[in-house]
Amino acid sequence: MGSRSNWDPANQGEIMATQTINSFRSITLMALSLLCSSVALADEQEDMQNRLNEMVMSQPFNVADNAKLEAYIEEATKQGTPPVSTPSKYWRKGYTCADLRRYSWNDYRDCSYFHRYNGYYWPY
Repeated sequence: MGSRSNWDPANQGEIMATQTINSFRSITLMALSLLCSSVALADEQEDMQNRLNEMVMSQPFNVADNAKLEAYIEEATKQGTPPVSTPSKYWRKGYTCADLRRYSWNDYRDCSYFHRYNGYYWPY
């Protein structure tokens, strides 16, 4: 209880002012830290997007895919091979064969051949 004897009510205002200033400093430092980290995060995301764009644009658009598809369909038609009748696992309502290209070349090819052979798309 010896600490109570050193307590001076006259210093209470000074102590509160010091605590308020310290709290303000802490909040200001946290806000600045948060601002800096969010700016760094935005810069990092922009850099990642730029790298992704470079990767995509560095790959040529492959027109040969259409020639390869046409050759496959022509050969399968000549041989009388029936198309795959089971839809791809990625097949969704409202899709066309072009929507399957992002998932699998084989699914795109099979869908295209089915569509050309039957005149309609896979059922849902």
